[in-house]
Amino acid sequence: MGEPQASYALVRMGDIAVPKLSEALLHEPDGYKRVKIVLCLSRIGGPKTRQALKRALRFEKEKAVREHIEFALYGRSA
Repeated sequence: MGEPQASYALVRMGDIAVPKLSEALLHEPDGYKRVKIVLCLSRIGGPKTRQALKRALRFEKEKAVREHIEFALYGRSA
């Protein structure tokens, strides 16, 4: 299963997509979709992305999503 074209488009948009992705990460009820958002953010990279992921980590309750955020931030799961 490959990445959807929309994910590639968001990554190509870069920093301009980070604020909307950050908000979606905080408000999306579906954990699977939050993981996809984390993957997009991690592929964009940069300081705004790290800030968004750190913010989301403070509020994320689902273990699998937290692990993906931690991996994106620190290269490992806690």
